[in-house]
Amino acid sequence: MNTRSCFTLVPLLTALLTLSSCAVLFKPKPHADSPGAAGLFRKLQETNSTLSTFGGAGKVKLRKGSDTFHYPISWVGEAPDRMRLVLLDPVRRPLETLVSDGKRLFALSHAGKHPFYSASLTSTSLKNLISIPAGVGDLLSLLRGRPPLRTHDHVSLTPSPEGNGSVLTLTKRNGRIVEKIFVDRDKEVYKVAVYNIRGSLSWHAEFLEMQDKRGFRVPRRLSLRAGGAEVAVTLDRYRDNLEVPSRAFVLGPLP
Repeated sequence: MNTRSCFTLVPLLTALLTLSSCAVLFKPKPHADSPGAAGLFRKLQETNSTLSTFGGAGKVKLRKGSDTFHYPISWVGEAPDRMRLVLLDPVRRPLETLVSDGKRLFALSHAGKHPFYSASLTSTSLKNLISIPAGVGDLLSLLRGRPPLRTHDHVSLTPSPEGNGSVLTLTKRNGRIVEKIFVDRDKEVYKVAVYNIRGSLSWHAEFLEMQDKRGFRVPRRLSLRAGGAEVAVTLDRYRDNLEVPSRAFVLGPLP
């Protein structure tokens, strides 16, 4: 692997790998939630709700434009937004460690390829790491086998354009779409689309393959995409409700 080329892949790993609201002239008319939408939303809220800590090992494919790189990974997470993820080299030595302590996101290059990174958590924190404008909580929700659920005012349920299920759409009071959740005929989620404040698609994720682990239905393979960037994760080992020490979510610069 040409490690120098890896660093062109994502903004942070280049060494490794409001709009203001306008005044309105009228008060928007409230929208009633469509039949079945509220029930499905409650079901999604409850999905794997008792899965609080989780971890395992697998591999990740990082793609941006024509550049694609593959790494083994190990990871552990604690709902809703604490995470430790390690990218490994072919002999499983750490290359890059990403940690969220629930307030800040950190990144450390074990070879000193870039400065120690630290930033406050936001809904788009991962953009600086993997070019996907999602948050750590979004990624952990997906790893738990649940869709991230954006703040909204109304929900509606309509047939899927593909004809293989339904679409649960979350909107704000003014009608702006914030998220679409695609479910199959068994009401199992297979795709999520998240929209930005302008109402344009920000990123989307797909559950490509699911697996059953001790009563939890969790992903075996999933992907996140935004523009020309893609992160595809394969979870070869998945452990649920681990005892995770607090130090797992602590990271500092190399001495």
